[in-house]
Amino acid sequence: MVIQYTPDPRVNLTGVSLDYKVCFTSETPGAIFQGSVVYTAYLGGDAGTLFQEANKLAEGT
Repeated sequence: MVIQYTPDPRVNLTGVSLDYKVCFTSETPGAIFQGSVVYTAYLGGDAGTLFQEANKLAEGT
């Protein structure tokens, strides 16, 4: 899987890896899932400031 992102110039992402796991439970026996995972990573902050545009570090599919 290829994860595309536009790095934030404030942070050096060289050598960084992103590990994630997505789990689904099917209510239909034998169902097959396919699709994309969309993500956005933010720099640290508190509950009131974390998701502000200025804190956005990377995003992609």
